[in-house]
Amino acid sequence: MNLLRNRNTGAVGMAAVSLLICANQLIANPSFPEVGPEPLGNVTPGALVLHEDWCMRESVLAGDDGAAISRAGFKTTDWYRTSVPATALGVLVRHGIYPDPYIGTNNMFIPDASDDHNRRYQLGRFSHLPDKSNPWAKPYWFRKEFVLPEPYAGKTVWLHLDGINYCADVWLNGRQVAAAGHVAGMFKRFLFDVSSFVRKGGTNTLAIRVHPLDFPGDPFHEQIGGVAGGFGPNGGDGEILRNVTEYSAIGWDWVPAARDRNMGLWQHVWLEATGPVLVRDPAAFAEVRLPNAEAATVTVRCQIENPLMAEQTVELTARLAPDGFEGAAVEVHTNVIARGHTTTEVILKPTQHPPLVLRNPHLWWPVGYGQQPLYRLETEVRVQGQLSSRAASRFGARTVGSLVLPSGGRAFTVNGRLIRMTGGAWIPDFLMSWSAQRYRDEVRLMAEGNHTIVRVNGCGIVPPDVFFDECDRRGLLVWQGNYSGQNAGEGIEAQDF
Repeated sequence: MNLLRNRNTGAVGMAAVSLLICANQLIANPSFPEVGPEPLGNVTPGALVLHEDWCMRESVLAGDDGAAISRAGFKTTDWYRTSVPATALGVLVRHGIYPDPYIGTNNMFIPDASDDHNRRYQLGRFSHLPDKSNPWAKPYWFRKEFVLPEPYAGKTVWLHLDGINYCADVWLNGRQVAAAGHVAGMFKRFLFDVSSFVRKGGTNTLAIRVHPLDFPGDPFHEQIGGVAGGFGPNGGDGEILRNVTEYSAIGWDWVPAARDRNMGLWQHVWLEATGPVLVRDPAAFAEVRLPNAEAATVTVRCQIENPLMAEQTVELTARLAPDGFEGAAVEVHTNVIARGHTTTEVILKPTQHPPLVLRNPHLWWPVGYGQQPLYRLETEVRVQGQLSSRAASRFGARTVGSLVLPSGGRAFTVNGRLIRMTGGAWIPDFLMSWSAQRYRDEVRLMAEGNHTIVRVNGCGIVPPDVFFDECDRRGLLVWQGNYSGQNAGEGIEAQDF
């Protein structure tokens, strides 16, 4: 069903028909695929990734009763079937409600999140809602039923939301886990102890009500002037900067406005089971001793989650080992006091833990300057001698520096050697529809083009883990931009990115 050919009221009528007959089956064949099941972020072994068999519905049609919607048996026969990650607009396009905005001028037949922009270009008439209201002004429900694996019995169960745009109310089995006031921001990851919410036997129902941006902004301009037309102002009126979100979703010189501003679940949702405490986000920071590079000192950082009321003494082990090449491993042990209902950040420094020194390390180099050997950091926590949780990551032994040349220019070094900084700006997908392999292919193409650095354009996104992991593997330095300006909203902090 193609709405492009119906520029008048016929398009609205066809959209209404599509709304009724296409809600529970995919009929469209858009040019962009669904995001695949492989997690974009790093997940732990044994994780339950909730990818398939979701359904989505407009809250203006489904209502706002999260307790009812998140109970087993709630009727979803008229909901849109989807996988997750997905955006609201992406799901509707795949069901034929709106035309494929990647093609031609199809984006001009989809209403925008800005009512002023809809009036400017008469886009509001294409709304698929029965009352022709703005389809992006109210939340969308994403609902999923699942059964926990048997090994989760008797464990602490954690729910991970790796990417929400923009904020969300989270419900599980008829009870609210979190409210939108505490689950906001496109680039934050959210973690919840849902042990008391889940059923260890039988069906569980997760319902996430995703709210639109607080400030969707006005794009001002459409790039419909042909080869002689202008790009218009990048970022529209700038109001979108009052959110912590993808600035370019309002339109840039390289992309039109994403009409819903990419509202939805843009990274995977998953669960894991642990003992009484969880270790997460381990990271290692190496400092190569120059000029001889006979050793590299390593600082380890991780976070420990204690969901219980009482503080716990946690035995933390951090192990550094070569990943795929010969070499000695080093290991440190320490006790950590994890206070109740608190996230405890742990920093292990080589001055306090002498084993955190790699002797004669295999150095990591950018593309064209050497190899990219990586070390593996493994962390585990135990409570009263019993294993509770594990997490791992990879890192390279390298030191990046800079200096000012006599000419006044700035030069950069890696491991004491001058590096030619060649590369370009990287930008994300229009509707956030890339799978893990596509992110890896983006990095591969840059590496094959002999880029030594990639600038992640600050008007875009903070990419998922798979992007950064591939940069490490392929030998690309990363310059991550975060856009801010005079319109940036109050209360935005560094941790929001």
